[in-house]
Amino acid sequence: MGRYTIRRLLQMIPVLIGTTFIIYAMVWALPGDPFAGKCGDRPCPPAYVAEMRAKFNLDDSLPVQYLQVPRQSAAAATSARASRAGPSGT
Repeated sequence: MGRYTIRRLLQMIPVLIGTTFIIYAMVWALPGDPFAGKCGDRPCPPAYVAEMRAKFNLDDSLPVQYLQVPRQSAAAATSARASRAGPSGT
């Protein structure tokens, strides 16, 4: 029973990676600019669009973007944890 459970857990890894990549690719396959509606009725300034594209790595290829998401999420979680801990770190 233990070997069966371990085998099923190991089979879950490629399924999870494949599923998340397919969903990520489908989201980014939508037509249009992600920042088109961000500024309301006016078009966004080019400097703002360039800054956001750099911040979210939108100039990189899809696989590179996909691999950067977990790293950015971990960094955001770490900084959130540090800000909740306060200045003393406790």
